[in-house]
Amino acid sequence: MSGAAGEATPDREAVAVTVSDVRREIWRAAGAPAGDGAGAEAGRLFHLTAAEALAGEAGAAWHDWFDESRLESEDAAEAYAAALYETVLGPALADAAPAFGENPQALLRLWHGTQRFAGWLTGVLRECRRRGLIEWQGRRGWKGAETLARAEAPLVWLASQPGWSRPVEVRGTLDALFRDPVGGRWMVVEWKLAGAAPEAGLAQLCLYHKMLEASGEGGAAALVSFDPELRQTLLETERMGEAQQRLMELIGRLAGVTQPAPRQAAPILAPEPQPQPASPAHLELANRAVEVLRERGHDVTLGQPVHAGPSFIQIPVRLSVRSSVRRVMGEAHDLQVQLGLKSAPILRKGEGCILLEIPRRDRETLTFHSVSFRGAAQLRAPLLVGVDLAGKAHFTDLADSRAPHLLVAGTTGSGKSEWMRAAAASLIATHTPADLRLVLIDPKRTALQELRRSPWLWERLSVLMPPDDDMIEAFDVLIEEMESRYRELERLGVADLWEWKQTGRGAPPRIVVFCDEYADLVQSSAMRRELETRIARLGAKARAAGIHLLLATQRASREVVTGVIKANLTGRVCLRVAEPVESRLVLGVAGAENLTGNGDLLWSAGGEPVRLQAPLLDEASRERYFGPAARRTGGAGE
Repeated sequence: MSGAAGEATPDREAVAVTVSDVRREIWRAAGAPAGDGAGAEAGRLFHLTAAEALAGEAGAAWHDWFDESRLESEDAAEAYAAALYETVLGPALADAAPAFGENPQALLRLWHGTQRFAGWLTGVLRECRRRGLIEWQGRRGWKGAETLARAEAPLVWLASQPGWSRPVEVRGTLDALFRDPVGGRWMVVEWKLAGAAPEAGLAQLCLYHKMLEASGEGGAAALVSFDPELRQTLLETERMGEAQQRLMELIGRLAGVTQPAPRQAAPILAPEPQPQPASPAHLELANRAVEVLRERGHDVTLGQPVHAGPSFIQIPVRLSVRSSVRRVMGEAHDLQVQLGLKSAPILRKGEGCILLEIPRRDRETLTFHSVSFRGAAQLRAPLLVGVDLAGKAHFTDLADSRAPHLLVAGTTGSGKSEWMRAAAASLIATHTPADLRLVLIDPKRTALQELRRSPWLWERLSVLMPPDDDMIEAFDVLIEEMESRYRELERLGVADLWEWKQTGRGAPPRIVVFCDEYADLVQSSAMRRELETRIARLGAKARAAGIHLLLATQRASREVVTGVIKANLTGRVCLRVAEPVESRLVLGVAGAENLTGNGDLLWSAGGEPVRLQAPLLDEASRERYFGPAARRTGGAGE
């Protein structure tokens, strides 16, 4: 395969650069150490095994080894891994054994990676068969096998850019070109057994995708890692654009066809966040938790991997076929007592296991400035909800119909007010004052005082402090603004504020209303009915007009979280609450009563709640987003 980018000039001899040259430079810039002999040899043998599985001739190629019954058998993955060892990996190890003499652990990782690869490939083949990409035809074998994958595909790319003195010929060998079983697109696939610099693998994948595009075959790209666990990173074309441009700059510098420039100090593409590995103390606690369950009569084993988030340790527990999931799920309070925990662990169902989430005694603080906002780029109105166990930030899109308005609940010490501050800071970080205005309702007069002089405040309402300010009148102003915007949407012939902005015809800013303690506004039933009538009207129509409500409450009682509130505020942030009934009122399920406080939360936009950690708005971030006065006036909040 070959192709060109830019205007390659044929009468000038091209300079040769290999993909390996590019990868080594990215590794150097990332500060990754050179791989040891055993690690490098394990990687070579793993790639050899994967290539033979896809298109080899040793009898272990998938289309030769699998028939219909073998593919659908319960032990298909284990049997295929054994076949790969017998026909490919085992014979190759006979010559490579000396490389593993001082590092037998690399050999064990190679075997575990091969087993995970066999399981992954078996699952992909089953999905391809189910979707009709391949079909078993008895003696004639698999129909579609020849178009499903290409292994070890050599690529040649003649590239040029404006300002380059000569074209550059880039050469490399792609691990695999695989047919996506879901969408039917070609996917560039790079196998990784392990790697000290994940960003180097992602950048290499982006380069191969660029080379394939130049040859006329587009699609997606996936980095599939098998050590220490199976992990797939899918990169869509739009996400790779910036990285590929930086790769072009790097290629030009390596080939010497551009003006000298400072050496690149940062990775081409930042890696996806990874879960923090558990420490020896965490693993000891995990083993003790499994022992407690066994002592209580449950036939369970410790699964892998054990992960540590900022506030809790997540322990996968696997059950035998004789064990009762329901009985194990009811052991939270006994585990709390036996393990000496301040609060009960949260038990929930995982994939083939029960996830046991135990509070950390050595909890860590997650700061706002450490959160990556890369995931917000594709959203129209991103608001940060929290960070998951892998360190990935979760945003909700207020412009999306699933959660345009949010209900936030949490008792004293849960971190509710601090969550509100971080949410406001995330909006300011992703908008300009021309795109966003805030309305602050602060009955306590202390929760949101850092923002009282912010340029992001809406001129018509800005800061409201009941009972001094009339809340009925304030909500009427919001309704009046909503109806005015709807009249303009109708005149322009557009559906919502986002489309209005695309017309370039002076769209108004999005308005987000923060109310720190909604329960203080509805102390009388008459006031509650009046406010709920207005909230219902805004909840039904305000999203398209770009007006959003974030109502927080310390008291998640039935008198506060009524049916009207639940029906119109579909996004739910539930920090620690006092009782299971409060968790059920907010989320529909119990569990928030066992959260650890300080920003530990459950988030739901209508589906199963997700456990996240809200970041602490550190002093530098407060000053950056709220202004210099924030350092002096801001408090820790609840």
